[in-house]
Amino acid sequence: MTLVNQLAPGGTIVMPVGSPSGVQRLIKVVKAPDGSVKQSDLCAVRFIPLIGEEGWSVSSG
Repeated sequence: MTLVNQLAPGGTIVMPVGSPSGVQRLIKVVKAPDGSVKQSDLCAVRFIPLIGEEGWSVSSG
């Protein structure tokens, strides 16, 4: 996973994983100083996609 590969040793990332149009899982990933990774499933979430100039492209149809 690209984001996890970019995570510094000792770092943490919390991210929604799943379809942007449905229920997602909130995942916490911690990279240990030795480079090993621990992943925890925190809960079900549903994020609202960003729209506008800084958001996702919205296609009609």
